[in-house]
Amino acid sequence: MISAGLLESRFSHHLPIFCIMNCSLPDSTESVPSKPKYDYCESNMDKFLEDVRCNFSDGLQYDEMNFEIFVSKIKTLIEKNFLIESESFNRSKRNMIANPWITPGVIASVNKKEYLCNQWKRSIRKETTLGDTDLYLLYSKFRRELKYVIRCAKKMYYSKKFSKVSGNIKQTWALINELRGKAKSGIKASFRIDGELVKNKRVISNGFNMFFSSVASKLNAKICSSRPVGDDDNSPNIPNYRKYFNKKVNNSIFLRPCDSDEIENTVKTFQGDKASDISISVLKKCLPYISWHLAGFINSFMKSGIFPKILKIGKVTPVYKKGDPQIFDNYRPISILPIFGKIFEKIIYSRLYSFFTSQIRMLAMNIKGAVIGKGLSQSRARFNSSQGSYRAAFGRARHVSAPLPVR
Repeated sequence: MISAGLLESRFSHHLPIFCIMNCSLPDSTESVPSKPKYDYCESNMDKFLEDVRCNFSDGLQYDEMNFEIFVSKIKTLIEKNFLIESESFNRSKRNMIANPWITPGVIASVNKKEYLCNQWKRSIRKETTLGDTDLYLLYSKFRRELKYVIRCAKKMYYSKKFSKVSGNIKQTWALINELRGKAKSGIKASFRIDGELVKNKRVISNGFNMFFSSVASKLNAKICSSRPVGDDDNSPNIPNYRKYFNKKVNNSIFLRPCDSDEIENTVKTFQGDKASDISISVLKKCLPYISWHLAGFINSFMKSGIFPKILKIGKVTPVYKKGDPQIFDNYRPISILPIFGKIFEKIIYSRLYSFFTSQIRMLAMNIKGAVIGKGLSQSRARFNSSQGSYRAAFGRARHVSAPLPVR
């Protein structure tokens, strides 16, 4: 041991002890990058909205190249206004990112408690080892009140979170584990590739990419190999799917243009706690300033019949299932798609749905469960109401009846 001592802390009157020791630790070959953290407080949100208001104006050409610039500019403004530097975040855990229940008022009260504590300590003399009694009583009373306020703020925050996930057992247990400090284990640092143990992150990521992209081809090969021997020679060929198409299409679909109101109503249906490349809550805040630009881009893409390349790129995260954690087969992919691509898909879906339901209205009315607002309970009621006519027609015939389960 080289030296030791006490540290003054503003968070507690119990002073922490430190010691400096000469230890030899193995050098780490790879540095683990910290996950970026964002602070979506009210002041940062106001700065972000002001930047969005100033940066997005008239005169944009709605093509694919300008759309990529549009998306990158929004992401740049988010990084500028909300991203927290890793050094400032690691300096203290008393912030709204590490502890979301901490409010700016609580942080101000903690600073006031530190000020009162320092005032009392300055009054300590050789004659009065306990210091000024009035200052100590003031500091002690404020410290008790602050503890109660912190306890209530934490209780209120987690009560709202539990009420939000009420009825969902999986999310409820995830919240309980968060309170217990039991986090999920991350991805292992080493994997077995071709019988060898690999620790290089680049090689592991490429191995995951090749594994996930080859799932479909492996499945097709497995299905083809499971056919009986000589099946292709003795059995007739499988008919082409075009055989089942109608030879004539009477009507054609028209993709009507969208407007800013439709964009805003579409984004309102998104849940704010879902994973996305851009925070959904931030997008809802800035939507009044960019919705008409989004409508212009989407109308241009529908007119030209293209889907932007930037919206085809998703972030794939491997999630561990069970078994050996060093084998790729025991992981499943989770894709995070661009939020603007989801908006585009919702706009196209609404037009396709209205067209299909107008063309096959009679079929859609008979097939319950495939149409929004038409559940299987209506099929059961229709079946029960028609039983009287069946019994009237076949009541005199002697037959064996079997119960028909309707689900």
